[in-house]
Amino acid sequence: MKSGITLVTATLITICAFSAAPAQSAPAPASEIWTYWGSGTELAAIDGLMAVSNKNYPDTPIKQRVISGNTTEMRQALQVGFMGGNIPAVWQSALGQELKNFVDSGRLTPVDDIWQQVTGDKIFPEGLTRVVTFNGRHYGIPLDMHTVSNVFYNKQIFDKLRLAPPKTWEEFAAVSKALKDAGYEVLANAGGNNWTAYNLYAPLVSTLGTEGYYRLASGDLPFNSPDVHKAFALFTEMYAKNYMKNWSGYTWSSAADRLVQGKVAMYQMGDWLASYLKDKGMKPGTDFDFFPAPGLAGATVVQVDVLARADTGDKVKNQAGKNFLLAAASAEGQRAFNGPKGSVTANLTVDDSIYDTIGKKTWREVQQSNQQNKVLPNFKFLLPVELGEELGNQIAAYTQNPSPQALETMLNALEQQRQTLKEEEGKFVKW
Repeated sequence: MKSGITLVTATLITICAFSAAPAQSAPAPASEIWTYWGSGTELAAIDGLMAVSNKNYPDTPIKQRVISGNTTEMRQALQVGFMGGNIPAVWQSALGQELKNFVDSGRLTPVDDIWQQVTGDKIFPEGLTRVVTFNGRHYGIPLDMHTVSNVFYNKQIFDKLRLAPPKTWEEFAAVSKALKDAGYEVLANAGGNNWTAYNLYAPLVSTLGTEGYYRLASGDLPFNSPDVHKAFALFTEMYAKNYMKNWSGYTWSSAADRLVQGKVAMYQMGDWLASYLKDKGMKPGTDFDFFPAPGLAGATVVQVDVLARADTGDKVKNQAGKNFLLAAASAEGQRAFNGPKGSVTANLTVDDSIYDTIGKKTWREVQQSNQQNKVLPNFKFLLPVELGEELGNQIAAYTQNPSPQALETMLNALEQQRQTLKEEEGKFVKW
């Protein structure tokens, strides 16, 4: 009888204990970041950043949704998402006008509180701050910088011909002639409306200076003005007339293969090219290297990925977006992302320990440009979106068959669109 009472008592105690124990809350569902980083080093980069964010902010986990394509496809996906109420906590964006479109529509949430917390004015280059700020408010956190104003070259070819990397346009022309005379194609290029435009930026800076670069992007200089005409003519002589045969049929990577094979000597491309060349077995500093395009006078032109957010209507998701941006701005997050991706951290307080030989050289270049306030954003994204697209299309088409008449036609077409957009209030930004 005694043992029976004991058994009942023990059972009651156990039931009470379970009843008194606090129920464990289910883990919060992961909010989404939308990016088009879906494979290779880009996927490794965003995975690294998400790991940092999820470690530091476990109550607001983040997962990725890949939007296939690029900025255009991301813009379309976001427009659909906003209409349907399916808004990500944070997303990948280009800078400049790409951000402004969402600011103008009232869909972006300012990140001033995050900017102040991470001391954005101190850690990011002024050139990047300039293009994520609208009406005195910050709307994006810069994540990386890819230089697009450096010319990569096959070092074996240069060494064989005893050529030094050119520092002036005169030297660039002489090197190009020497390469042609030796039977090499001078410059790689690829089809599409982005790659050729990259090659325009050094002639623009060389002719207009850094403030003229911003003035043209702000709509304050006519495209058919003498100085702009001079810049495009310089591009024609130094780039367009030196491109390899049938370049418009190549992708950026298949064009790079020509450099790997020793068929073409130089290629001005974003510094993601360095990772590709290494994957193909070329050793940085031995088989390939880079030099800044002539005429930049210490400037570096960069392509930048920015992270932006909106009010999703969900407090947890909004907090997840804020926490992710804090992680993305931090030295830890920037290292985790830019190390695998092969880009330079937008946060310039991060040291160069994550970089290889080419990366360290690029990091020093950007640091020096920043000291002169000459880190310049990709020109195309400073223009109204439709004009940026038109510039890319026009210059790619022109370069396939350049002539003085074709140059006039192109510049007049761009100028006509500039004037049309100037008549619409708010299309241009005074950068």
